[in-house]
Amino acid sequence: MNHQSTIRAFQKILTSFSFMEAKSFPEDFAIKRFLKKMEIPDDEIATNRRNKCFDDYIAFDMSLRLPRLLPGNWYRARLLIHHWCKNFRLDPLVFTNGSEAHATNGFNSIESKLMRSRWECSSDCWDLWADTAYENLCLKRSTRARFSAIMKHNGASIRAFHKESYKMFKHHKDYKKLCFLRMLSHVTFIRESSRFSSVRKNNEKDRPIDVQPLCNMLVQRRIGNGFRTLLLKECGVDLDALADVHRLRIKDSSYATIDLKNASDSIHLELVRFLFPKDVFSLIQRTRTFYTEGLDGNFYVTKKVSAMGNGFTFELMTVILRAIGLQYDDTFSVFGDDIIVKNEHARSLISDLERVGFLVNVDKTFINSPFRESCGGNFHDEFGYIESYDFEYPTSIHDCIVINNKAFALSVKYPQFARLSSLLLRAVPHALHGPAFTICDGPNDGGQGYNQDINLSTTFWSKRPKGCSIDDPKVERALLDLHYDPSEFKLIYGYRWKPEVASPRRNYIRMSRSTGKYFMYLFALRITDDIITGCGSWQKVAYLHNGNVLFRMKSLVSS
Repeated sequence: MNHQSTIRAFQKILTSFSFMEAKSFPEDFAIKRFLKKMEIPDDEIATNRRNKCFDDYIAFDMSLRLPRLLPGNWYRARLLIHHWCKNFRLDPLVFTNGSEAHATNGFNSIESKLMRSRWECSSDCWDLWADTAYENLCLKRSTRARFSAIMKHNGASIRAFHKESYKMFKHHKDYKKLCFLRMLSHVTFIRESSRFSSVRKNNEKDRPIDVQPLCNMLVQRRIGNGFRTLLLKECGVDLDALADVHRLRIKDSSYATIDLKNASDSIHLELVRFLFPKDVFSLIQRTRTFYTEGLDGNFYVTKKVSAMGNGFTFELMTVILRAIGLQYDDTFSVFGDDIIVKNEHARSLISDLERVGFLVNVDKTFINSPFRESCGGNFHDEFGYIESYDFEYPTSIHDCIVINNKAFALSVKYPQFARLSSLLLRAVPHALHGPAFTICDGPNDGGQGYNQDINLSTTFWSKRPKGCSIDDPKVERALLDLHYDPSEFKLIYGYRWKPEVASPRRNYIRMSRSTGKYFMYLFALRITDDIITGCGSWQKVAYLHNGNVLFRMKSLVSS
């Protein structure tokens, strides 16, 4: 069953549903968020939006200016950053799941990056990439495996190559490293530019992404994680937990929240040169790409130090904004470009930010306001945390599950979404109606109204869950073993994503023969799939419920 009738019904309901006047500020906020992303996909509109995003990206970069004389607080911020960076070190290598300047077509797993991706590096970054590859066993073994494959494909002698390398470097004290680097140079390609791309932000605009060469990205992540370590050791700021801290701090009405437009694209390279020690700036400058390959096929020299898609952009921006913010407020906090500062200092801070090229998003900046937002959390002094979600046009049965459950969650609080939820649930077959376990009543949801932990994608939530009776001795025995009454349970269906894989799993492997898969398993600390991003299908899954608990039937029986 592909449930095309359900998908089409959801599409029609969502695009034709008309909201009436909201009864409260939270309901109006949730409705506006619904309307921001709900649109029927149109290739022409998407292309125009993408082209406009690129034009704006280049125009904004060309407009970047840095005054010759900065406000005094920026000099004090410079001293603070120099103090933080006195013991700056590159962190160990980590892999990301994103794409690369050379399009990967979804082959983004660690195994793919090690064995299938085109290793590209800018000439300035070559020395740092070479050191990273030589110091890391994973990259060193992958280099040898790649080199062997190339030599065999070309019918060349590996033994003769290594003999020649030894003769060239045997009198040098680091001859082993030099021999390895000669081999690395045969599997690494020079690429001086990044590649422009974009992702949809809302109905009006796309978000620009500057996709980096793989080797640059790996070194950039070492720098970015080095800044994370710096913030933790020098400032006691853990970026892994800071988003949750921000969502809780916005309850305090003495704080303002400031949001910046195009924050990632606003940091001028010369500002970074001014703020950071020479050795740290050298790392940043050598790993960034100076050119961007545009949608028109031309190459553009950029003034910004980096953009989204670069491995250190987020952490670098956090360090810079934290250094200037602390000049005003000891309790200042920033997560990327999400700023929290005392109300009395907000406008002075904005003035300093605007002097170096940052633009304040007036629509999302709240000073001396009863409403504040940060890191996905929205709080109003009168209503507490405001629950809301993004709604996007559904194209699969799983999309319908998520949308139904978002509408159901909001229906508890907002009458308009109660109407929408009722209409959506009518289009869902009774066999898919499941229980809802995570709906919280009350105005403030216990302080967790941003709903970061709700699982919206298991089954269709319903006030009156349906299902079939169980007629399987194995299932009944499993429930009895857990001290449950099988007669209270019903069988319903949900869906899970089964991705396509680039290569099958292997339980017994050798590093010499399956280098990429071996290290992918080591990084995951378990046997994992070599998946192709975005490729796969939604498959039906059987669940058991009694209105209070939910079991996946296959897991229950197998355990």
